[in-house]
Amino acid sequence: MKKIFIAAFTLATLSAAAHGTAKKTTLFIPATVSSSFNANFPDVSNPSWSWDQQYLKATFVEGTTSANAFFSSDGTLEGTIKSANFYALPASAQEHINNKYKDYTVEETILFTDNDPYVDSRMFGYEDSPSNYFVSLKKDNKELILKVDLDGSVSYYHEDTLKGK
Repeated sequence: MKKIFIAAFTLATLSAAAHGTAKKTTLFIPATVSSSFNANFPDVSNPSWSWDQQYLKATFVEGTTSANAFFSSDGTLEGTIKSANFYALPASAQEHINNKYKDYTVEETILFTDNDPYVDSRMFGYEDSPSNYFVSLKKDNKELILKVDLDGSVSYYHEDTLKGK
């Protein structure tokens, strides 16, 4: 599941400019999903719903924070992706990124929370907490995504070469 969310993050990063331009269609939201959303996000109204892989995705703003919540069809909240400020990262992580990637520009920072108890992240080659930051960095035509755990440990996650640059 973690790979699905990170793929969603990568797609969201690349398609942010297209937000709001898609044709809106009516999507049936099961009552269990709607109830779960309202229970988990009581101060949010009128989310935008879509299908993302096998999950129902609610896109919304909570306070001033853009967010996505992913639900299984039975109403289980599987995970969330929330926009975050780079300066919300632990100080040691900020220092590491600023020193090691000083030629890069921070494009986006998100906080990913994995609520899926059936996914053991060790199968992806590392152990981690259910919540991690992901930082998108850009330099020329290269984009890097770094994973930052809540203790400030920074690791390489993904690299991409941007076309047309």
